[in-house]
Amino acid sequence: MLATLGLIVDEPRPGGTGHYNDGNAARTAFKRSEEFAAATGIDQQLIHRLHVVLQAVSCCLPLSSEALAAYCTETAELYVHHYAWYPMSLSTTLHRLLLHSAMFSSGACCLWA
Repeated sequence: MLATLGLIVDEPRPGGTGHYNDGNAARTAFKRSEEFAAATGIDQQLIHRLHVVLQAVSCCLPLSSEALAAYCTETAELYVHHYAWYPMSLSTTLHRLLLHSAMFSSGACCLWA
């Protein structure tokens, strides 16, 4: 990831103050979906769609729960199309994000709180 995106991941910070895997690293990776896809081998369209969903659930603006549900369902179907060998149920975060986000989008500002 360092060579492609300029990110250090899965390494402890000097002095034992945590690790480099943080929200800033994730935002950088998802913003640069083409490079992120090339570095990881994950489908670029899936990365882009996950970025959109993450932005939607973290914003405090009113959202159409129906539109978000449809977008999340299409994204989940794309995931299953490419990665059926790794069931979504094994990733509770991905499962929660794609299958349950719309339930909370209509009135909740902070879905993950």
